[in-house]
Amino acid sequence: MHDDRRITEVRLHRFVRERITPSVYGRILPLALSSWDVPDEPVPALEAMRQEFHPQEHGAAWGKPWGTKWLRLQGEVPESWGTEPDTTVEVLVDLGFTIETPGFQCEGIAWRPDGTIIKAVSPRNQYIPLKLLGGGMAVDFYVEAAANPDVAQGWTFAATPYGDKSTAGTAPQYRLGTIAIAELNQTVWELQQDVWTLAGLMEQLPLELPRRHEILRALERMMDVMDPDDVAGTAAAGREALAGVLARPAYASAHQLVATGHAHIDSAWLWPVRETMRKCARTFSNVVSLMDDNPDFVFSCSSAQQLAWIKEFYLSSSAGSGKRYVPASSCP
Repeated sequence: MHDDRRITEVRLHRFVRERITPSVYGRILPLALSSWDVPDEPVPALEAMRQEFHPQEHGAAWGKPWGTKWLRLQGEVPESWGTEPDTTVEVLVDLGFTIETPGFQCEGIAWRPDGTIIKAVSPRNQYIPLKLLGGGMAVDFYVEAAANPDVAQGWTFAATPYGDKSTAGTAPQYRLGTIAIAELNQTVWELQQDVWTLAGLMEQLPLELPRRHEILRALERMMDVMDPDDVAGTAAAGREALAGVLARPAYASAHQLVATGHAHIDSAWLWPVRETMRKCARTFSNVVSLMDDNPDFVFSCSSAQQLAWIKEFYLSSSAGSGKRYVPASSCP
């Protein structure tokens, strides 16, 4: 019998890479950018917003180690965007991340002009829904971008000068990626998640297990029923082809798991303590945004100190204007 398993898997990877992923956002419009670089330690949000911002080039290198760049994003959403079924409008903010090491590189937090937090932007979480920006079709907000270097050095933990500002130098660590208004096709995005889930499961199952091949054939049917030149128009049919294997339960003897959201944040790690505080704010603001969209989502934080930092520096009535950071004289 001809075994086309490997050919089908390669076809799937190509279909995702060249057809599904580019179709998640059907239309993209770059935003007008301006920026201000913080001279030294981070400053409160409203203090940063009072500074003189200068035009910022898209795709430019930025970010000395442990530095902070404030970006102002401005633009108008075209009237026709988000009006078709299953479409919404988001802002994409790519600070120069790579998806391989989320949590150990540059990150940012989005602020409204009134000094309130919108949500964070980070690897694998680069979107800001338009509805969080205050309504209307105008875009005008700020991103506090943290140029945290990779002190883990690709998990080698080799000696590095980046552990201290006095030895880290000033060379830019990152390059700005896509920063734009984008029209999200919800059905295509959901198809992308279905495929990611099934392909990931399939690749972990033993070759001799029938379920692996059932998933592969379902993924093959998905590609067959879809029009590669009209992914948005045929994404619903693709999801339908996968519905059966997604709904099928595991074997009766399989373990049942209950998953609770959690973020492993070392309060004292290889970064300044003030960066731990900012990382907590970025993480928790994303969690709150997820809870708003998914009321059944549960998140647990096991560190009372981290909750105390959020209460002291981010939850006061003047969080954007008051004291928010302690000096980063050294890494712990």
